[in-house]
Amino acid sequence: MRRMPAAALAASAIVLAQAAVAGAAQLVARPTYRTPEATIASPFVVVHYTRTGPDHPRFMKDDDHDGVPNYIEKLAAAANKAWLWYAHNAFKAPLPDRGGPDAKLDVYVKALPRGLFGVTYPTSDAQGGSFMVIDNQLDEAHLSVHGSLQQTVAHELFHEFQLSYVPNGGIPRWAAEGSAVAMQTYVYPQVVDASAFAFFDEWLNEPWRSLYDQAQGCLHCYGGGLWWRFVFGLGNHVMSEYFGRLYGYQQTHKPIVLGLQPLDEILQRRTHGSLYSAFSRFSYDIYRAGYKPAPTFRLAAARSLKSTPVRVVRGLSTHYIPIGVPAGAHGVGVGVAAAGGPNPEVELVVGGPKGRVIEGVVRRRGHLQYFAPAFRNARERSSVVLIVTSGRQVGTAYRVVYQAL
Repeated sequence: MRRMPAAALAASAIVLAQAAVAGAAQLVARPTYRTPEATIASPFVVVHYTRTGPDHPRFMKDDDHDGVPNYIEKLAAAANKAWLWYAHNAFKAPLPDRGGPDAKLDVYVKALPRGLFGVTYPTSDAQGGSFMVIDNQLDEAHLSVHGSLQQTVAHELFHEFQLSYVPNGGIPRWAAEGSAVAMQTYVYPQVVDASAFAFFDEWLNEPWRSLYDQAQGCLHCYGGGLWWRFVFGLGNHVMSEYFGRLYGYQQTHKPIVLGLQPLDEILQRRTHGSLYSAFSRFSYDIYRAGYKPAPTFRLAAARSLKSTPVRVVRGLSTHYIPIGVPAGAHGVGVGVAAAGGPNPEVELVVGGPKGRVIEGVVRRRGHLQYFAPAFRNARERSSVVLIVTSGRQVGTAYRVVYQAL
């Protein structure tokens, strides 16, 4: 499902999303129209629409005068391009559609509730198998303010590819939505979609929330597309193999739960690193790329030694902590001590996002990490950021001691 990131959404949009993800008590019927229905067939999808009535495309312009609105032709083209892109990147094709005129995937153009761009119904919830519904008034231009037609189609189609692995929609929602946001931006990088950037801001504004936090309409999940872009960028078909691992879990009746264990297994197999190390690298890469994640709290170092109260970094979340130092300081001393739970992963960066990563000293089997860099220039003095992460499902407690040198 793809929707506008906003605090207040129509209740019907939320109910529709829940039906698509959690499963409905009765099978969802194929959409119908009040006015005559038309279809257009393409290599991989069949698009259903109407030329009149409340569900017709907002713009009925037909440049090639073939009787099919540009909106419908662009939708079909977007779906076919995304399909080929996903297939090229080793994702398993959607299951045959048993509810339409043939085995091709059916896509219905309808007037959806305000703020809802598209929705995909799992095979287990829909008559004749899974199908997609796309809103009838998305932006066709590459600069999108109200939701991009191309990226929305790519987003919903990726759900169809996900469902080829887990047909009942049992993929954890945080993973399903976050990875779909990531893929829509890979398939159509030239499209500037304001809603996608707003999703990313949802994550950047609260990086201390767990990546799998599905509260508040799962907006944080959509913003987690930043993480899934990172995962896909690791190469070695990590993402497609992750969904394959979820398929294996379901076939052997192993509980998927949050989907973290299979993700860790694939990362260790394909990248020679764990989920813990990958998430720590991701957290640093976000800062280095200049995304400006919101600080969890700020510290002001002085000549005297200071200490924070115990803080808790949640599972798969990050604390970005700027440390201010006096103008005359030659360096800074920072120690991070575990205060319960696993040891956190810690990075200290001076000099801004492109600055120097300070190598720390580890003591007490990782329970204590400390850093004591001497500043090389004023830029390093003006920008000191501590990055504390927990790349596990469980959080960890820590305390920071710090002092200007």
